[in-house]
Amino acid sequence: MASIINELKNKIKGKELKIVFPESNDERILEAAIRLEDEGLIKPILIGNKDNVPTKYDVSDCVFIDPYNNDIFEDMVASFVDRRKGKNTEEQARTMLLDENYFGTMLVYMGMADGLVSGACHSTGETVRPALQIIKTKPGVTKTFGYFLMVRDNQKFIFGDCAINPNPSAQDLAEFAIESAKAAEMFGIIPKVAMLSFSTNGSAKTDETEKVLEATRLARAENSGYPIDGEMQFDAAFVPSVGAKKYPKVK
Repeated sequence: MASIINELKNKIKGKELKIVFPESNDERILEAAIRLEDEGLIKPILIGNKDNVPTKYDVSDCVFIDPYNNDIFEDMVASFVDRRKGKNTEEQARTMLLDENYFGTMLVYMGMADGLVSGACHSTGETVRPALQIIKTKPGVTKTFGYFLMVRDNQKFIFGDCAINPNPSAQDLAEFAIESAKAAEMFGIIPKVAMLSFSTNGSAKTDETEKVLEATRLARAENSGYPIDGEMQFDAAFVPSVGAKKYPKVK
């Protein structure tokens, strides 16, 4: 784990990235923001009232923006209403933007910050919903999904989607596979994609396994250049000797 943290530090050090932390009432967030600022890795922007921070924390070098007391709120309301294209009134915008996740996401949308980190004390829905409504997905991506970066000794793995979509379609799964491979490259992983299922190489035949097979076909048809195999159970994807027996197509 230490090595990947160091890799990430080296990638961002000196760029003075501004990252929003909406959960300034969480002591873990305060400690992280202070440390990141002290190490010169990012410029943290904490959402909330600085006067509410326990005196044991030295946040003198951190920027605080209070949704209830700032000089950008009117511009933010106007920008939000325009972005929502009639889905929310100005009155609704004023209420919604008092929520720290909506307020923080608008800072990113308006170019006042480079990114946002939330979820320490908010649910996935509370964290993701503002991003879906304001930032939206990048061109070419139709659906938001999540992935986990897992580290085991010197090995790194990406698992997606494990947190957001309860019943993705075959097209969704194909998109998740390719975008997960792109994410893997950001972390220095050479992507080899396994489309996971409770079946390996036709050992079961159900609507679910057929969906994963179709997703594999669609992902391959994108000609992304990534090796993509499936459907397979986790043991066949993870253990070479098992894969050689259960899924001999795998190289």
